[in-house]
Amino acid sequence: MSVPFHRFCLFIVFFLTFLIPGMAQSYSFSGTNVPFPEVMEQLEVDYGFLFSFKGEGPENLTISATIEEEDVHLFFQKLLYGTGWEANVLEGNFVVITEVNKPASPESAGIRLCGMVADEYGSLPGATVRIRAGRLLGGLNTNEEGQFDQTFPVSPQDTVIISYLGHAADTSLVNTFLESGCRDVQLREDLMTISSPVMI
Repeated sequence: MSVPFHRFCLFIVFFLTFLIPGMAQSYSFSGTNVPFPEVMEQLEVDYGFLFSFKGEGPENLTISATIEEEDVHLFFQKLLYGTGWEANVLEGNFVVITEVNKPASPESAGIRLCGMVADEYGSLPGATVRIRAGRLLGGLNTNEEGQFDQTFPVSPQDTVIISYLGHAADTSLVNTFLESGCRDVQLREDLMTISSPVMI
């Protein structure tokens, strides 16, 4: 016994609509200046999404949008457009929210310290350059031309101490390198430092 064509079509529509709901799902949101936690709560209730964050979540983010979309990826793309955040939808309705294009802080990106150390007679190879913030954060020695150039994970308010045996040490803030770029340091001779070495 053959099944009438129209009944077969109805069966296919029923199958696609009810047995595979994700294929016929429509996602919508409408609101103005709605705090993002409230948006998540609404989407969790309406569609069963489970949200998590990569890094720190958006604290003061608000959403203003009117969206109706069948593609879940496109829905979140429109929802978060222009906010600096994006959504990665995984299997099982898991949604991972990630901040994009976040500017790196000086502490995370590092600050370049460069320049040349010299005295009245010329460059000082082997001079020490140390960075402190209550403790030693790092350091290096100048090359054979008295130059130094390295990036350190420091903050602008940390202290840079440049020293050489028989010379008075130069102490400055990392911030001075940010203001002037590479910095040439002129040390003056101080025979007292031979018997009283600089503590770094």
